[in-house]
Amino acid sequence: MNDKRIWTIGAALLGVVLLLGGYFLGVAPQLAAAKDADDERVAVEAQNAGLAAELAVLKKDFESIDTFKKQLAEVRVAVPDNAGFSGFVAQIDAMAVAAGVQVSSLTVADARPYAGPMNSAALMLPPGAVKEVVDLQAKAAQTGDAADADAAAALDKSLLRPILAPVESSLVTPANFVAIPVTIETKGEYQKLLDFTSAVQNGSRLTLVYGLGLAPVEVEEGAAGEDAAAAVVAPYTASISGFIYVLLKASDVPVDLAAQKAAADAAAAEAAASE
Repeated sequence: MNDKRIWTIGAALLGVVLLLGGYFLGVAPQLAAAKDADDERVAVEAQNAGLAAELAVLKKDFESIDTFKKQLAEVRVAVPDNAGFSGFVAQIDAMAVAAGVQVSSLTVADARPYAGPMNSAALMLPPGAVKEVVDLQAKAAQTGDAADADAAAALDKSLLRPILAPVESSLVTPANFVAIPVTIETKGEYQKLLDFTSAVQNGSRLTLVYGLGLAPVEVEEGAAGEDAAAAVVAPYTASISGFIYVLLKASDVPVDLAAQKAAADAAAAEAAASE
């Protein structure tokens, strides 16, 4: 009887062991695989939903492709993909004629990579311009002449500009955005020179005017009649300093071979470490 009980208990224990072994060796891995497959299915469905949303946005944007092309053409006038000096010179000449001033010279310096927006200190008024306003105001106070007062007020108003926080984009980098320094020397009446400077600043070609120097034309005593007459017609000279900009096309951006090699080496090292 005892032997029979022992066999019964042994058989029961063996059955339990077999069931547990079957679960851990057969059922549990299948359940884990099913769970992994379900998690992967959920991730793929989420990815597909994201791609579908992106596709819907792209389809909607494509419906406005003509509008985007028009906007790009307008932006390319302001910031071309090349220096476009002939167009800029033509624009300056047209502005000078419209303002009634004479352009003495237009000097272009070497292009330089974009170095980020100017800080607030760089946007402060140049000392020469501030001194000019102060001198005109002092002259108007001494003479009591309304014309002097108007000239001082006009210059002061033209130099007042809000200093706004610059808007930056990660797509604009020193590699693809180029600043070209330009200096324009002009002659003309005081207010007309200010009007011309404002036109340059707000023209179709993006131009940052950061310096303006105004000075009266000095005529030596006993100068010839032509020189004196020229000083009457153009009693002031103006020197305008600024930047024009170029946004290179992607195909024109110089390739940084060293950076590409460093990225490739880093990727290879990461792949080797994961093996």
